[in-house]
Amino acid sequence: MNKLEKEICQALERIARDDRKREIKRRAWTRRVKQELFDLGRKHGFGLYTDIRGAEWMQWMFDLAWAKGRDRGETTFLRLALVMECEWNWDLESLEIDFSKLVVARAERRLFVFEQRNAKKVDEVIERCQRVVRRFKGTLPGDRYLFAGYAFKEEGFIYRLWVA
Repeated sequence: MNKLEKEICQALERIARDDRKREIKRRAWTRRVKQELFDLGRKHGFGLYTDIRGAEWMQWMFDLAWAKGRDRGETTFLRLALVMECEWNWDLESLEIDFSKLVVARAERRLFVFEQRNAKKVDEVIERCQRVVRRFKGTLPGDRYLFAGYAFKEEGFIYRLWVA
């Protein structure tokens, strides 16, 4: 993991530390994830696509995206540093549908935040997502995926970086 990816994990850990038992409702967790990543993206000088107040642009395609090279009023950007999707549904098909948005993205890194009953189930989701990436004809060597799966039994996130 590079420095920025470690910072992303640290941002998510702040949320997990505040709510180990996941007693906060899903919508509030999504909001917290977006806010932490909004703050981190802002710290690194990225333009932000999300529905968090203060973002340069409205949420677009993904729950959150960090962009470079686009000023207010312009219609294009030079690169996407991060695209992120959160999915709290445990159903594997729902997870795969949400994850598939990340697979088609031309971004430097793709972050998938999700939850499962335990670490074994988190690993199963990651393996399924990796199969989706391998099957997609547009996958390029070096495409980066950061998985952050919250395991209820273990009361914390499990992180995996996978590079195609």
